[in-house]
Amino acid sequence: MLKVADDETLDEDTEVNSAVMLGEELTGGADGDCKGRNCIRLGAESKLIQEINIRLAGFGGNVPTKKFTTRTLTMVKQFQKDYMEIEPTGNICGDTLKAIDEFGEKYIFPFEEVKCKCGDCSGFGKGRKSDEKQNTSIAERSRKYEYPGIHRSLLWGYRSSIFYLQKESELNYQTNCINSGYRCHDHSIYKKTGSTNHCGKALDILYNYNSGRTKNKLHVEEIRKKIFNKHLGAKWDWNAEKNIYYLESTNKGATTWVHLDVREFNIEYLKDEFFVKTETKMNGEKIVDLAKEEGFIQTCGCVGRYASQQGASSNGNNSENRVEPKILRTSNKGVQFIKDWEKFEPNVYDDSEGYATIGYGHLIARQSKNDITIPVEFINGITDEKAVELFEQRLIDFEKAVQRDIEVNLYQYEFDALVSLLFNTGSQFLNTGGANGRETKIKKNINSEKYSEGADEMSNVTNGGALGLIKRREAEINIFKNNIYDSTH
Repeated sequence: MLKVADDETLDEDTEVNSAVMLGEELTGGADGDCKGRNCIRLGAESKLIQEINIRLAGFGGNVPTKKFTTRTLTMVKQFQKDYMEIEPTGNICGDTLKAIDEFGEKYIFPFEEVKCKCGDCSGFGKGRKSDEKQNTSIAERSRKYEYPGIHRSLLWGYRSSIFYLQKESELNYQTNCINSGYRCHDHSIYKKTGSTNHCGKALDILYNYNSGRTKNKLHVEEIRKKIFNKHLGAKWDWNAEKNIYYLESTNKGATTWVHLDVREFNIEYLKDEFFVKTETKMNGEKIVDLAKEEGFIQTCGCVGRYASQQGASSNGNNSENRVEPKILRTSNKGVQFIKDWEKFEPNVYDDSEGYATIGYGHLIARQSKNDITIPVEFINGITDEKAVELFEQRLIDFEKAVQRDIEVNLYQYEFDALVSLLFNTGSQFLNTGGANGRETKIKKNINSEKYSEGADEMSNVTNGGALGLIKRREAEINIFKNNIYDSTH
């Protein structure tokens, strides 16, 4: 087995012969803690490492390389220390993989905020000046190419800034919103300034101070220094250093907002594959699932110190792991489950209720397609990408409905099951789907912490025994009670 000492350094260009580099063959410990035996270490190289470098970029700053470099090591240590609150090792085992997924589900923001507000493009430009893409003779600050979305490392870095502001609550700052994300060539500010940073590589972020929007320059400077400089490794005004986050200073024009960008990433880290247009693409596949696909089964199976400190039992059903619904969003598995049941339909059709629908169950009108004037945007059908955008927009309503109606803590999979139920039945169903138009026994039982009884009540929501709905309810109950996502039907 190829080994690398913890203090050995490998730069970005170091070549390694093995696809992965595991920890030393130590004796496995009790309670599922491998004691380092199955850890992924410095020198590993794979798609999994690239995803980790993207999702933890806000913990010290990094580029989306497939290599586990010394920068990766430092970043993982910071994540373990600050987020996981364990003694950092810099090695990646199951505990760290699980925590990365948890972080992604917990620190969220409305993806609509990053879209271009020009009113003409679809939200992320029109791919103009594509002849300049990856042209090494053009400096990035001058490149006019409209990248296909927002850079993922930028978005994950922003999520880390949300975490750090909450963690350092004594500063009394709160994230307000992304005021300016993508700005295409038709955007009024682009026409005025000609700045290409916002064609996928930059965010302008607003902040609150003591709950009210701050326009105080000193406040913004403090946020830059104590959050972005300290924790994200960001620096000011595009000096000669490459492959780091950059901030625009007050003197350069960012007076009452924080400007964060990835403009100075090497061109290899600015390929189209790193830019995304949807929340699903931003999040990516569950990191644990990706690790399993790449063969890290034993690594994923290690609960490690993080899980044991959180009070998790071996089957993951300790009640201490339930959290408030308001901090949850539908997991990637939950999203895929719902999409599998809804199925992609590129053209307008009538659903089982006779309502005009398109894409992944996107409701157009509560009338038949034959009784309405089909909106222009749907006349010729839609792409899968557009269907995903519509799906994500609609999904938010049902997530908010669960957060509104369920007053007790939930596991992630319990939340997912309820969102799927409401996606199929309507956002008010828990309140009006019971006898005589009153609240359901599902809601009553769950809010009384009779979780299993609440889930069992879902079996009655079948429109009088429709076979398709019987199967879907069975699958949703299986998620809620057993954490098993099975959408085959």
